[in-house]
Amino acid sequence: MNANIFLFTGDNGHALRKELSRWRLTFEEKYGPENIEQLDGSKTSSNELTDSVATLPFLAEKRMVIVHQIPKSTKEQIQLLATNIHPDCVLLIVDAKPDKRTVAYKAVKEIVTVKSFEPLSGTQLTAWVVQESARFSRVCSGAAAAYLMEMVGEDQDMLANELQKIVAFTQPDSTIETSVIDLLSVPSGQQVIWKLTDLLGRKDITSAISFLRHRYDRGEDPYGVWVVLLNAVKNIALIWMALHEGISERDLPAKTGMHFMSIRGLIHLCKSMSQTQLQTVVDFAASTDIALKSGRLKYTAEQPQEVMIAAERLLLHCL
Repeated sequence: MNANIFLFTGDNGHALRKELSRWRLTFEEKYGPENIEQLDGSKTSSNELTDSVATLPFLAEKRMVIVHQIPKSTKEQIQLLATNIHPDCVLLIVDAKPDKRTVAYKAVKEIVTVKSFEPLSGTQLTAWVVQESARFSRVCSGAAAAYLMEMVGEDQDMLANELQKIVAFTQPDSTIETSVIDLLSVPSGQQVIWKLTDLLGRKDITSAISFLRHRYDRGEDPYGVWVVLLNAVKNIALIWMALHEGISERDLPAKTGMHFMSIRGLIHLCKSMSQTQLQTVVDFAASTDIALKSGRLKYTAEQPQEVMIAAERLLLHCL
């Protein structure tokens, strides 16, 4: 292992980029921008990279080379890279999702210090939202942080963007209220689907209808909501048929091609449905969609009532 070579990797793109920026700016302040070189690993050969890291710093004590993506290399070329790097050069390899089957990756792992950036979730992510709010002199409770995550999902980039909007809207030292989150934050499409399927799965139709009406109040397109419900009906049918073919719950994502969170939200509903009820739900969804597309049911931005009623009737059919 070479103490001057590092690998930044992992699915948490937000944390990886923040740490990369911190390293680059700190190094630039100490040794100047002229001593930082950035390379595209997909266009840089192993020999070119070796030549670059062997170069002396320019009028400074240190030099940094940042290469984005592990270059295609043999084990011998990677070993030569570790041998030839100048003692005053720092090599930072950035590859969020490297192909771990390649010879180059396996060889790189033997010579680098790995800094892995994994996605935060649950209490870790809640704590991050609270801390990030405090960094901007805003007070965010754990409950408010959880509400924001429920609204926009667990992607840190998305959460960071929403926090920036909230910070711009609120005053320093103020408390972030759920009413402000409701006013400013836009739920991600996937979060809308998972929330709705979770309510359907629990057969909490009252809350599901309230959720729909809340989405309409927030400016959600009623026809877009109808499309989400159609997708949910498709998923219900797929899960129901898979279960009745004897496929285990563990194998459902692979067999149906569905996200495990969508399955988790709907599986209890599917287990409780009879074939007759499933047929009723599918028939109603299909006939209503045909009516909307043929003009028998009217929908315009100014008069969305018929599609809104159809969405609520579809939910009631899931009881």
